[in-house]
Amino acid sequence: MAKTRYFDSFPQITYGTKIARNILARAKPVSGLFTSPNAYYDYVIEHDQRPDQVAYNYYDDSNMVWLIFLVNDIVDPYYQWPLSQRHFVEFIESKYGSVTAAQSQVLHYKHNSKDIEISSDTYTLNATFQKIVANDWTAVYAYDYEELLNEEKRKIKLVDKRFATKAKEQLKLVLNG
Repeated sequence: MAKTRYFDSFPQITYGTKIARNILARAKPVSGLFTSPNAYYDYVIEHDQRPDQVAYNYYDDSNMVWLIFLVNDIVDPYYQWPLSQRHFVEFIESKYGSVTAAQSQVLHYKHNSKDIEISSDTYTLNATFQKIVANDWTAVYAYDYEELLNEEKRKIKLVDKRFATKAKEQLKLVLNG
């Protein structure tokens, strides 16, 4: 039996004079499909692990990457998937000029005991008027902030293997129905 590729289940449309797949079609799991509390489980993406590798390692099929994207609402795998260390450094350099610049640039300040953030301008201005107690706030540097965002992307959900076939069937129904 041939393996299904991700876009095979997408509806066909006429684009000019050609028949093409509507890659803008987006499906969401129907509520109630995965009602078992064991239908999903937490997974942490290892460093430099690509989506197709996660799909192959868990589902024994790299083409099941679509299920990982669907369940985790990933539309842009480049920016919504954790960057490798090399790509992370390239991202930092393109956004901040250098790693050193990102490590020295304060993005904002975070309160040490409350869930409050303020801009560095607000911090400086309020400190001038003695409205800020410096010991209550911690500087958040650009590098640390971007690294935290990248690390948060490592936490995803996987659909249990037992439900993968049912998910494939549902995708076909939703996209072709």
